[in-house]
Amino acid sequence: MNIICGTVGAQEAAAENDEDGDIRYRFYESASARKRIVTAEERERAINEAKTFEPTNPFCRVVLRPSYLYRGCIMYLPSCFAEKNLNGVSGFIKLQTSDARQWPVRCLYRGGRAKLSQGWYEFTVENNLGEGDVCVFELLRTRDVVLQVTLFRVKEDESGLFNPSMQPTQNVSHAKLLNPHLQHRVSSTKSAKV
Repeated sequence: MNIICGTVGAQEAAAENDEDGDIRYRFYESASARKRIVTAEERERAINEAKTFEPTNPFCRVVLRPSYLYRGCIMYLPSCFAEKNLNGVSGFIKLQTSDARQWPVRCLYRGGRAKLSQGWYEFTVENNLGEGDVCVFELLRTRDVVLQVTLFRVKEDESGLFNPSMQPTQNVSHAKLLNPHLQHRVSSTKSAKV
């Protein structure tokens, strides 16, 4: 996992979350429609674009991997960012995009780590995030925490998204979880099979 945090350029190798391994068998069905074929060049481009963005407030960068995109997932923020900026946070914070839309997301700080859980999945779906996209989390407010999320996408269009018609029919049933323009694509694929 690629993570960069701090005040301009500090790096940290994050530990794999093997404690969440018991849910690995639930191959992120709801995220399968957002699975993409990503080239090394596309991934590198998104990471490099994110690296050029240097907020003035404390921030961290996270490259999204598939395990951050399924229903019920937990996304850990880098400990170097969490220890300095989210110490003691337990409850809902707000994630805000550049258009000022906000999402309540449960954040729990414990043992030097902060994890985002309830509400994170909805944020990823509503912002059409997928594997390889980079999120820059910038601390805007420390009281009633607000994190500004700046998105750097691997793919600018949806042509790189995984084709749902290639998935088993049990995954197609999750179309209601997708945003409306993907829902149409899944529905038309499902109709074509009948």
